[in-house]
Amino acid sequence: MTAGELVFTGRIVPDRTAGEDVAAQARSAFSRLTVALAECGLNLEDLLRLRLFVGDLDDLSAIERAIDSFGPVEWPAVSVIEPPTDSAAGVAVTLDAVAAHDARQRRRVVRLSEPDGDEAHSGLGGQPRSVRLGSWVFVGATAAAAEAVPASSPSDHPGVADSATRRIDEESREVFAHIAELLRAQGAELCDVVSVGGWLTFPMRDYGPLGDVREALVAEDHLLPASAAVQVSRVRSDGALLAFEAIAFAPEDRIERERWRAASLPAPSPLAPYYVSARSAGGYVFTCGEVPAGTARAGRPARVQTQAEEVYARLRSHLVTHGATPADVIHQTVFVRRSRDHRAVAEAGRTFYGADAPPPTTLLGAADIGFHPGCDVEIELVAAVAVGPPMPDDSSMDAPDALELDPAALSERERYFLLTSVIVPRPIAWVSTLDGGGRRNLAPYSYFNACSATPPIVHFTSTTSRDSIANVRATGEFVVNIVSDDLAKAMRVSSAALHSGEDEFEVAGLEAAPSLTVSPPRVARAKVALECRLRQLLEMGEGTIVFGDVLHVHVERSVWRDGQVDPTLLRPVGRLSGLHYTTVSDVYSLELPDDVRRRAGDYGIRGGPAGPADQADPSRS
Repeated sequence: MTAGELVFTGRIVPDRTAGEDVAAQARSAFSRLTVALAECGLNLEDLLRLRLFVGDLDDLSAIERAIDSFGPVEWPAVSVIEPPTDSAAGVAVTLDAVAAHDARQRRRVVRLSEPDGDEAHSGLGGQPRSVRLGSWVFVGATAAAAEAVPASSPSDHPGVADSATRRIDEESREVFAHIAELLRAQGAELCDVVSVGGWLTFPMRDYGPLGDVREALVAEDHLLPASAAVQVSRVRSDGALLAFEAIAFAPEDRIERERWRAASLPAPSPLAPYYVSARSAGGYVFTCGEVPAGTARAGRPARVQTQAEEVYARLRSHLVTHGATPADVIHQTVFVRRSRDHRAVAEAGRTFYGADAPPPTTLLGAADIGFHPGCDVEIELVAAVAVGPPMPDDSSMDAPDALELDPAALSERERYFLLTSVIVPRPIAWVSTLDGGGRRNLAPYSYFNACSATPPIVHFTSTTSRDSIANVRATGEFVVNIVSDDLAKAMRVSSAALHSGEDEFEVAGLEAAPSLTVSPPRVARAKVALECRLRQLLEMGEGTIVFGDVLHVHVERSVWRDGQVDPTLLRPVGRLSGLHYTTVSDVYSLELPDDVRRRAGDYGIRGGPAGPADQADPSRS
């Protein structure tokens, strides 16, 4: 499926007439890939990433020789994986790919070292490589140097468990060092990675996960993005315990690249706080989801379908956060423990995609999935999003100086981008609540403002189904914490779509402080907090507006000056469009001209000769 610059194929399976011959299956699969690319005006030389799933890695040489018949091709970033046999019974070779228009003219390939000897005949068996096309960098599955290792899980061999764990950590460091080297050769860094896939040859419970590598990456502020991590039989490098593949976004223009890095503000995932739930770049959204422990229900396939529905619900929230919808999804990878579970996942997908046909899909079986026990389904999505509303063709010299846009003619996403790019900056209400059982919740809302000073009333609007609204309905209380720039990243973390009842304070690493007049706590580090009692809930359009009476205001002395809060000391964060934010930096005053002040004084306006300075200021209304 093509959308924008990139083209994604679903999993391509060889023709049934290929029979049991591995070489024939390989030729059939690549013939089908050639046809799929040709339908988009592409060919094999336009490939950026190729994932090859083989039933037995020992057949790789025969597969490589079979596809040599397609002519000399500069193969792209390649991942070669041996999935469990249950994932594709009787099928020896399947694949999926990412390509781009005219890639052969524009892409740049970098290897860690040049292949030699028998490997020189085919790029599939060559050394780890990365491919750059424009701002995109693709890295194929990169494994550590091969050496003999225990064939089964380290936890099954207590005597070697410690050494095996050290081996896993060492391989993790080596793999990510390889990936970092390949990225740097293309002008990118680990922090530019928007999607990563992990292929492990041991159960997930033995992974740690990421061991000390996680700590090293987080310490460098290199959070890994939306990630699929599954157990497979083997990866291309014999003896390697694990391999990772990655997609990065790194504009070649330095200023543009730094601007994107500063604006992306990745938020850690609620499931694994060193992973990012979703990340958007270059008009695409990459997201991955699984369900936490305890959500598994007895009985297949009902349990699998329930998990898939929960995963899709989580992914929907991630997409909406990045301005996308299920209709924008152009590719999905579905990992299940048993290949027959795909029917249950497909049933959940029908609800998720609605009347739209599902996108190209890569369905894979895995012996172990995700970071949580009992997880039977993991789903990885790529969506293509518009960066704003459509603009009229302005190529003509007669193009108008202004655009006349009819909101009714725009899509839901286009209206959202239009309004949120015009109404800026928007103050952020960081709302803390308690549910009926006393569990904490914390979420940011940028549709927020004051609507009365006497009595003091504030309001915020939620346009999605969030726990904040349910909690306010149940308890009638909430606290609005004001986000200063030192809390921006924690605020972004708390915006993640967690399962109901999960504690955003804990996920974001925040301490809570007791409020004086309401039960919900405030954010301890927030310099200003408004304790509120519900006045009214109002349903309007797609949103629920919450009005609250301000009962008490907490203000740190460090931001108090001359009887009010000084915005240059508070440095509040404002929301712009998309993932962009701003802080108060330039503050200036505007005095009325003398003649206007004299005329205004006739109406008793503050600052005029007819009334004292503390009279009502109509500019507040």
